[in-house]
Amino acid sequence: MKKHDLIPAESEYESLIRKIRLLRAEVAALAAERDDLIYREIPKIRADYDAKVGALNLEAYQAKWRVLELRYKIELLQAALNRKKRMEEEEAERRAREKYAEYEEELRKRIETIKDSDRFRKSEEEREKEWQKQQEKGLSRRGPHGGTSGNGDSGADGDGGIGEDGVPEFKTRAEALRFYYRKIVKILHPDVNTDQTEEEAQLFRDAVKAFKEGDLDRLQEIYEHLMDQDAEERLQDTPDDIERLRKILRTLSERKKALEEEIEKLMSEFPYTAKEWLYDEELVAVYVEKTRELIGEYNAQYEELKKRYDRLVKGLDPDGEE
Repeated sequence: MKKHDLIPAESEYESLIRKIRLLRAEVAALAAERDDLIYREIPKIRADYDAKVGALNLEAYQAKWRVLELRYKIELLQAALNRKKRMEEEEAERRAREKYAEYEEELRKRIETIKDSDRFRKSEEEREKEWQKQQEKGLSRRGPHGGTSGNGDSGADGDGGIGEDGVPEFKTRAEALRFYYRKIVKILHPDVNTDQTEEEAQLFRDAVKAFKEGDLDRLQEIYEHLMDQDAEERLQDTPDDIERLRKILRTLSERKKALEEEIEKLMSEFPYTAKEWLYDEELVAVYVEKTRELIGEYNAQYEELKKRYDRLVKGLDPDGEE
């Protein structure tokens, strides 16, 4: 056997360090992806959904609610008539409102959601316009250690053009937000940095808040502060430290699995699932048409039921002739 064919065996310590570093990177990426879904992408999808079909869905919900309440009032009046008694219209109305009180509460929630979506959308549009103006005037914030990020071609992970300072050039403010947040997560996320100090914990809380609120300036400040800091402390090749490394590896593996499951769940639920058709004009048109048809069906049911209801209120046979 030739001398250069001999490859030194990797010690358990070296293997654990290597695996932990790989897992930390994976967990950090998953944590950033999860937060991006929760704080940025899903709210944007919800806002776009409400802008395109929210009011129409609200109309369909109200139409369905009207039919359900009227049908129940008819049941109450008919039951009283069968017993040779007469129920006052106000009593039927009160009992129907009580039975379907959750519909009224849900309606209020949907109205507030649409308002929140509208505020979110307008805020994002205003911030993006202001950011673009700053780019055009060359007034964007410094990248780490000087320099200025430009207006080149970049993806959300910052894999496009690179400026002189090593910071990718961004086409949109949203790309810049994702870039800085993901960099911060790789250093500060508690699932990645198990020996986190209180200062680091507070910085991470600040970063999450800034990302959620779209505060790009604060994210850049935190990123610049962290650039020269090493958040990872190497453990030694001792029995106690090796056991600690094993525990860290197990914890990271469990966290990776949990994050993958959480992301899968978020992407399998509304409003994320609306992404499949929401940005296709033809599919949106089909959705709108079907919803309008549904509203028409509810309204037709209501008109038929109203005829029966009006006769019952008068104490007449709902199926009889005038």
